Amino acid sequence: MNKSGKSGELITLDGKNTNIAGNVTINADYVAVKNLNVEGKLLLSNKVASVFSASHVTVKDELYVADKQDTQNAPTLTIHLTDVSPSKLTLERKRSVITSDKAISELVLTDAVYSVEINGIVELLRVHDNKEISGEGIILKAVVSKAADLSLNFTGKIGELRIEQKEANVKLGSDMEIKKLAIPAGASLEKIIRNFAEIRYSIKIGELMDLQGQPVSFPAYEIFPVVRRNGVEQPFTVVSNKDGQVAEYKNIFAYPGDRVQLTPREGTKIHYQVESYPRPNISCPPEGCEKHVPDPLTYPVYTGPIEIKTDSTLIAAVVKDGVIIGEFTVNIFVGWDDAISWGQFPILKVNGKEKIINVSTQKKNGYEVGDYGDVSALSKAEVEFIPREGTAIYYWLGQSEYYDNDYDYASARKYTGPIEVRKATHLSGIVMRGHKVIGEFSVNLWIFDR
Repeated sequence: MNKSGKSGELITLDGKNTNIAGNVTINADYVAVKNLNVEGKLLLSNKVASVFSASHVTVKDELYVADKQDTQNAPTLTIHLTDVSPSKLTLERKRSVITSDKAISELVLTDAVYSVEINGIVELLRVHDNKEISGEGIILKAVVSKAADLSLNFTGKIGELRIEQKEANVKLGSDMEIKKLAIPAGASLEKIIRNFAEIRYSIKIGELMDLQGQPVSFPAYEIFPVVRRNGVEQPFTVVSNKDGQVAEYKNIFAYPGDRVQLTPREGTKIHYQVESYPRPNISCPPEGCEKHVPDPLTYPVYTGPIEIKTDSTLIAAVVKDGVIIGEFTVNIFVGWDDAISWGQFPILKVNGKEKIINVSTQKKNGYEVGDYGDVSALSKAEVEFIPREGTAIYYWLGQSEYYDNDYDYASARKYTGPIEVRKATHLSGIVMRGHKVIGEFSVNLWIFDR
């Protein structure tokens, strides 16, 4: 394609679903391509300077954007992709804006790139050198492979940010949410993230680890106590804000009489109270609720294990030298020995993340019914069950045969390994020990393109 359009009047190439066995090169500016199947590469030459658009185009190989020779005066290249999913997008252009309504499998930013705005979903982002990255959406994984001077001012979520060199110098946006941050072992977080001191109360980071997956202590998080139920430690997530650190611990499932133990960090005390769950709604007077919210410093000081009898929420403050330096909550759900058990149900992981099962107090045919609830994932979900010792899992996708009390084992599949799910569906199953059904369960899987 060699003929250029102009601003506001793009030249359109309608392939009418034609299959091209080799590569397709766009050698002109202001061009739109649609309804085309490319078996090779889709190449944008350095003459594509300002705007390129593609819709309903299949590219089996990569979409490659060449460098602009006159980089000092080159305009920002705007790329619009609608229903286009190349295996890889390689960018050589110094400045560009990319907008896509479908997930980009892999986006490679070469050394020639200085700034790029990304709007959409990127499954894997590879960064090799100094860059300014902005935009809005979701990056499932970003890998910074060199000692780059990187500004990542991205509005949205990053599943995993992997920084592979201690000498990297990264600046992060203040409102980003990062599920996992991996840095080299022994590296200083404050040095790698050069603006960490400024953003630590606004950025959200779920897990901090080294490149081998080993947990790394997050200095700002070390104020919170270790929380245990009958000796079993409970993980927590920190939500940072400008007023201090706030933590939410993983829900505890307990029996009446179980004890929750808190181990305060050195030099701190825990002030707490236990409220019924769910917490009652408060009707505020016209002047507002501020004067009616109890001061956590008036809560009792923790001195020993807390016995739990009913569904409860533990509300607490971390105090050091008489000043509150953090707050946290723990929701505790209580089941009854003679009515409920969940030890027979498998551990469920979706894309590596464990899901908690809710077990009904109403037994069916002498065994419990469990519900893992709704699970959401982008593009696909890898569903993994870890059966309890001596049990086997049989399941159905898109059906609920077991609710009819007439087990059709011919249609049930025995679980033997991870299940890949690419569209929304209902998964139901049974737990068997020998030839006996000892439990039923279900989970709703929601798969989104964006």
